[in-house]
Amino acid sequence: MRYISLDLETSGGKPQRHQILELAAVVEDTKRPRPLTDLPVFRRAVRHHEYVGTAGALALNARLLEELARNEPNPEICPQKSCCLSCGSFY
Repeated sequence: MRYISLDLETSGGKPQRHQILELAAVVEDTKRPRPLTDLPVFRRAVRHHEYVGTAGALALNARLLEELARNEPNPEICPQKSCCLSCGSFY
């Protein structure tokens, strides 16, 4: 059976206050198990102008926040409000 595992990283647990930092997905198949490194994956991080979050959530995502702070071109990082998902975009 094929299925998709989703992972959503946020800056806290209150949707009206905290932000989505990253969305990732991996496609798995129970009939053909493969190492994680060989599976199809999707990842998009969202760069915000300012981050609001709990201390625990921000600490847990420190490496991701450092990557976002570098402000280097990266196809896996989308600006806030125009994040491209798969082949399309949302605004």
